[in-house]
Order: sequence, then structure tokens, then C-alpha cells
Amino acid sequence: IILRGTLSALPAFSHENHGRQFYRFFLEVPRLSGTVDILPVVAEERVLNEMDLSGGEMLTVTGQVRTHNSRMDGVRRLLIFVYALEIEADS
Repeated sequence: IILRGTLSALPAFSHENHGRQFYRFFLEVPRLSGTVDILPVVAEERVLNEMDLSGGEMLTVTGQVRTHNSRMDGVRRLLIFVYALEIEADS
């Protein structure tokens, strides 16, 4: 998947797996109609370290759509998110 949008907030720590740290953020992606979708994105720390995300510019996120089954308080939920393989600031 390729998304183009802006950060709604800076990435926050999500979890650690096999010694690698992952961060979660939401990307505001405008539709042609002007409606904005707010999509969850998870990225490994090394992907985020390759750029400065504090500028508020448009970002292009290239990655994969992934799912995760979560159970909270006995309720099962399917979480759908974008796993970012690459993030680039648009100039």
C-alpha cells in the first residue's frame, strides 16, 4: 500500500519484538472528495530514525496492510493497520 498524508501526532512507542522497537502513529490521508481518513500506521524505530517527522509536511508511507487479533476484557477485535516499510517526506 502507498499512502500520502500528514501526521496527526508524533509517533508513540507501541511494543517491542525480538529486540526491535515499534512505534504507532496516525496518518491523515485526504480523499479526492476532501474527506480525511485517519489511518493507523506501525513502523520500526529504524524506519522512523531515517527522517525528521516534526516538520508537518506531507509524507508518503509505503508498506503492507496487516491485521492482528486482540483480546481485551474477553472481547476479541481484529485490528487493521499499515506496517510501514519506508517513509519519505514530500518536497
